[in-house]
Amino acid sequence: DRNECARLELMTAMQQDQLELRDRLQERQETADALVMQTSRAMQQKMHVKFEEALMKHDHHLARVAMANRALEFRKQQLQERDARDTSHKVKYKHLLHKAQDVAQTHWTVMAKKQEHFSELVQVYKENGEFKKGLLKGNAVAPEMVSLFI
Repeated sequence: DRNECARLELMTAMQQDQLELRDRLQERQETADALVMQTSRAMQQKMHVKFEEALMKHDHHLARVAMANRALEFRKQQLQERDARDTSHKVKYKHLLHKAQDVAQTHWTVMAKKQEHFSELVQVYKENGEFKKGLLKGNAVAPEMVSLFI
């Protein structure tokens, strides 16, 4: 009987030890699972932070690209306006140049006719010693001026 009692006590102690070991193992497994979860969350959080940083850098880069594109568009518009203005000025300049050339041509034509008329007056004065009324045509020429060309 004693052996039986000792055996029963030993079996009970062994069962008790097994239960304690199982509880400890379960606690350790739960602790390990919690650590894995905690580590996993920390890694996810780090990855999220890195992703957010990368996203911010990308957004900053996109903003700089957009700003550069706006600056290029503005410069392109300025150049187009300047080209249009230059073209307009070129057309105006050509028009004014042609007009000035026409005025100069007209001036020299008129001056040539006046020179011809004056030469005729001088010739008549040299021949007759006086002006004929028909040649004057309203131009008053002083005899002293004619004498300069005789």
